[in-house]
Parts: sequence; C-alpha cells; structure tokens
Amino acid sequence: MNLKRPLKILHIADMHLRHLGRLFYSTGRKISLGFIKNNINLLQLGDRDLLSGTLLNRNSFLYDAIKKSIINFNPDIVLFGHVDNLEYNDFTNLKEKFKNIIFSQYFVDTLDKNFINFEKHKSRFLSKSQFCDINFITTNP
Repeated sequence: MNLKRPLKILHIADMHLRHLGRLFYSTGRKISLGFIKNNINLLQLGDRDLLSGTLLNRNSFLYDAIKKSIINFNPDIVLFGHVDNLEYNDFTNLKEKFKNIIFSQYFVDTLDKNFINFEKHKSRFLSKSQFCDINFITTNP
C-alpha cells in the first residue's frame, strides 16, 4: 500500500468505556494507542460501548454504525477485535460494499485444545476469519 497520506484505520473492539475506568487495561485501547503513537489516522468504534445503551435491534444498529463510519472516515483498513455482535450477512455485506478496504482481525484468547472454552474461542475466531484478509492470533498453537 503506497499512500501519500497517513494510513487510516477503523478499529472496532471493546474499548471498555462503559465500565468508567474499572477495566482500564483494555487490549483494544492499547492497540489503538500504539497506532496513534505511530502517526496512524485512527477512528475507534467501541462496539460493546455503543451497544450498551441500545435495547432493540442491536446487530442492525452496530452494522449501520460501522457502515456509516466506513463511509464517513474512508479507512484503508478495518480492524476487528472481539466483535461478536455482527451476523454472517453483515460481514458479507461489508466485504461486498467496500471491496477496496482491507479487513483484518486480531484474537488474543487461547486456542489451546485443552482449554475449557476451546470450542467457544475457536468459533469466535473462525466466524470472522473467512471474511478477513488478514488474521492475527497471539496464542500458541
């Protein structure tokens, strides 16, 4: 990617803002700060923070917020943390509508087969991996 302007990333993850400082160690916020320190033009969208005040049609509300953010911000990359509130069709629609954008995810939970929540974690990772151009995982294996 050869840009004459700063890279633009839309980072969608749980930023823990709704916890009012109780969960200040958010991985999503740490990653965002790293982008900012490296002069990347960043727009954060706290998916769970956004949904915490929404009672009806949560998935549609989140999808619309992401779509509008992409249209307004025009990012080069959309980076997902643990965004579990989007449906299969939402990802498909985003990929189809925004073909020139790189979609990526990072996953920080273990995928150790001996872990009690292995199947849940595996499902969470795989649900987005098929739509993402790049997938990052931090654990072994």
